[in-house]
Amino acid sequence: MKKKAFLYSLIIFLFSSVSSLKAWTGQPGPAVSLSTGTSPRGVAVGSLFGNGTPSFIVANFGSPTFIGQSTPASLLGSTSDLRIFSPSPDGLQLTATIPTASGPRGLALFALDGHSQQSIFVTAYDSNLLQVFSPKGNRLEKIGEAPTLNMPVGVAVGLTRPGGTPFAVVADYGANSLSIYPLGSGGLGKRVDVPVDGGPIQVAIGDLNGSGINQIAVACLSGNKVVLLSLMPNGRQDDPGSYTVSRTIQLPDGSSPSDLKLADLNNDGLSDLIVADFVKNGILIYQQQKDGSLSAQPELAVSGNHPNGLTVADLDGNGKKAIIVANRDSDSIDVFESTGNQYQLTQTFKTSDEPSAALGPVEVGVFDSLGNGRKDLVVSHMRSNTLKVVSQVLGPGSTPTPNNGAGADSRTPFSEMTTFCYPNPTHGGDVRFSFDLEAPQPVLIQVFDVGGEKVWGEELGAGGTQSGVNTVVWPVANQAGQSLASGLYLYSVTVGNQTVTKKMAVLH
Repeated sequence: MKKKAFLYSLIIFLFSSVSSLKAWTGQPGPAVSLSTGTSPRGVAVGSLFGNGTPSFIVANFGSPTFIGQSTPASLLGSTSDLRIFSPSPDGLQLTATIPTASGPRGLALFALDGHSQQSIFVTAYDSNLLQVFSPKGNRLEKIGEAPTLNMPVGVAVGLTRPGGTPFAVVADYGANSLSIYPLGSGGLGKRVDVPVDGGPIQVAIGDLNGSGINQIAVACLSGNKVVLLSLMPNGRQDDPGSYTVSRTIQLPDGSSPSDLKLADLNNDGLSDLIVADFVKNGILIYQQQKDGSLSAQPELAVSGNHPNGLTVADLDGNGKKAIIVANRDSDSIDVFESTGNQYQLTQTFKTSDEPSAALGPVEVGVFDSLGNGRKDLVVSHMRSNTLKVVSQVLGPGSTPTPNNGAGADSRTPFSEMTTFCYPNPTHGGDVRFSFDLEAPQPVLIQVFDVGGEKVWGEELGAGGTQSGVNTVVWPVANQAGQSLASGLYLYSVTVGNQTVTKKMAVLH
């Protein structure tokens, strides 16, 4: 009775501290490592086969060459490929490996000829090529390739305007130029080269002046600027070959843009410009105004070193977009969320706890790796030749759980820090309880409602556990198998004489 009364008091205290289940903040799962090829770089998310199942694609460069350097001849010929992953109840599963020309770097997806199936556009840095792979049945086949200029990095595919001409654009870093290709039923059309100095590295396509005609935005790594290209007023409005430089946005002194994205951050129907500043460790936002001008917002400081790649996504389905950043040389991912009229850093996730944090996460995507509606963060991790998958946390103000993926020798024993459940809150599907053990031993897991009554429990014998990370799947049901109602619950994990008790929420 004393134990039950204590639990009841604890639950009431925790319940009273939560003003709204919608503001619930959970804890992330540990970073899961998936082997991929050598030096994974570019990532993309989309629907390749038109069956409603999304795919996560990563480009494995094949060597540790950096932008602006040629791969030594001794390393040429090493494996260069694309790897396609699909969601499953056990996480991402490798479903295809596609050989490419040497040095695949940038990725973009686009549905050719109005098909529901998307094709993959990939730049081959060492081969000076743009290659296109399209689904044929349940396979991907190369349907075309065309030469670029020198050291192609980023690629984007889009339309000149809604309903206009599709085209692909490549940032040729080594040639200080863009390669533009109109797209048609025959694949890649005749290339047009547009000079853009300052080391063009990444490109994006969208309407940044409110004209209804899409522009090309180019991040220039060594030039400390973003260049915008527009269709020539006296040219054909649907001719991608008529793009020319129309504006240069000079970034703050000392900046060095490594990536950029276009997204409507404040849901006003206008595209905004978001730039990762590799050298000054910041994020720059230029918000489009109703008159088509771009207004610089306060710079956001990242928590780590060298933000290399970024993406923008609605992580929790509330209509608000988060900015997610991969910090290459600090083994971390930052999440910035809107808190009214401006963004602030709300979460930081570690992708590894290794002593050396250099050359870690390069580019980041958002993907439902379990196929249960929950969005995870997935980064290409160059140093370890892996993808790192991190279960994201909903809402600001949460404290991330350190990753324990650096190997068995670095695991932390059973503690509050290493014990958690995910997803939390759950919106349907299974919940996974995760905890660390120094050695196999009995474990008791229990779930209580706000009245202090136990609704579910499972006792594991020593033979059912292992040293290191353990995971127990719970179908969010009571002992009789009936689904639990929405609400706040407590779960406890007991090992020996030590018990960890935490909050969780169920939302339907």
